[in-house]
Amino acid sequence: MNKRLNPSSAILKTAMNGCDKSLIMIKRLIRGVYAFIKILKSVKAS
Repeated sequence: MNKRLNPSSAILKTAMNGCDKSLIMIKRLIRGVYAFIKILKSVKAS
């Protein structure tokens, strides 16, 4: 049982790490978009 559980748990851990990395990338993209919108608004205002 342990031999079967260990690989699956390792796969789950790597999958979670992948999810974390993608979440960080998405957050960075959202921040970039928000910053871009703020710049556009300030340019339009001036």
